[in-house]
Amino acid sequence: MEILKRVEEKGAYSNYLLRAVLDERPISDADRRLVTELVYGVLAHRPYLAYAVSQYAKHPERLPADVRRILYLAFYQLLFLTRIPPYAVLSETLALVDAVGFTPLKKVVNGILRTYLREPERVRLPEGGDPEALSLRYGVPLWLLEVWRERYGDEELRRLLATLDVPPPLSFRVNLLQVDRESVRQSLIEKGYKVEYGRLVPEALRLKGRGFPPRELLDGGWITIQDEAAMFVVHVLDPRPGERILDCCSAPGGKATFAAERMRDVGEVVALDVHESRVRRIREEVGRLGLSIVVPTLRDGRDLPRVYGREFDRVLVDAPCSGLGTIRRRPELRYRHTPESVKELAALQRELLHAAAQIVRPGGVLVYSTCTLTPEENEGVVRDALARNPALELDEEGMASFVPAVLRKRIRIPGTLEILPQDLDVDGFFIARFRVR
Repeated sequence: MEILKRVEEKGAYSNYLLRAVLDERPISDADRRLVTELVYGVLAHRPYLAYAVSQYAKHPERLPADVRRILYLAFYQLLFLTRIPPYAVLSETLALVDAVGFTPLKKVVNGILRTYLREPERVRLPEGGDPEALSLRYGVPLWLLEVWRERYGDEELRRLLATLDVPPPLSFRVNLLQVDRESVRQSLIEKGYKVEYGRLVPEALRLKGRGFPPRELLDGGWITIQDEAAMFVVHVLDPRPGERILDCCSAPGGKATFAAERMRDVGEVVALDVHESRVRRIREEVGRLGLSIVVPTLRDGRDLPRVYGREFDRVLVDAPCSGLGTIRRRPELRYRHTPESVKELAALQRELLHAAAQIVRPGGVLVYSTCTLTPEENEGVVRDALARNPALELDEEGMASFVPAVLRKRIRIPGTLEILPQDLDVDGFFIARFRVR
């Protein structure tokens, strides 16, 4: 309940907040899985849950926000978690109403839920492929459905929506400077975890089902939780030992530290962020992983040409974006963005990439990436960079050398790649690799 409130009212990210809260509280693995499923499930299906409440409450908009959230939790369990008996859901829900100080509304909440139990047919999910039905069924706003339908067509859109409706695996990379992947895999199997090899990069492992790896593996710097598509961005950057690398929008440091690991901790990785709190987060990650070449730096990426010359071998712009390729992990992003916010982000992305293009040495590599699936933030930004920077060209051959056969169909513009979640059960990402003449 508190997690949902902070995500909705304070703008917190559900995946980071959930992990932090669960790490603070000594609860069983089963309870951790249940809490995780409830948080992600309620956020992902909020339109349908709001619709369900509206079918049984006379004026749901008049209910306090906390009471509506409690009802969403109750309806999610009744509609999706059939293993939980309805009487248990009812009892726990009324106790929660008491706990948050709305005892006078217990009768109202009880009446709404009991009416549902008598007349569940009111909230059947709509059938068909019209936009309104798809939006309610999959929790994706109409404007985004229209963007994706135009881009992918009906069949690919259905595959994308079906994949986004399934919980993602938890992926993590192994710090090969400290331990080999097979040792970590065997250690987890011995502890009862179901572990798979990654599908996109050789450093990756995956956990099947909800849950997190043991805290001691994280604290010891052996592993870093990171989606495989994000790891693949660093493979496309291809940092080498002894080089100077700059990560323009680095926090929380996942790609900068992975670059340092792949460089065998030899060279330099300048890891920028514009917020001091996020720079501190990068420092924490660097310390946890035992790395020496990462230099956390407080700086706005748009100021790069005023600070640096053409002195970096490789530069990564993993730009702030709408994050719509990651909505399985952060389902609240479905409702935080609009066409207007996408335009604002694209304007920032264009400035960041233009600035970064001016500090790469001749012959060097520039990589642009986002974890979103909107053309305006992806190909649109690439076209702008090429138009504004005559020395910049897409590295078609270099990009192609990294793309596995299963993803070659996703190359719309040579030198770029779009990864969809249904391809390899990873986050949606866009990557462009440039060379500087």
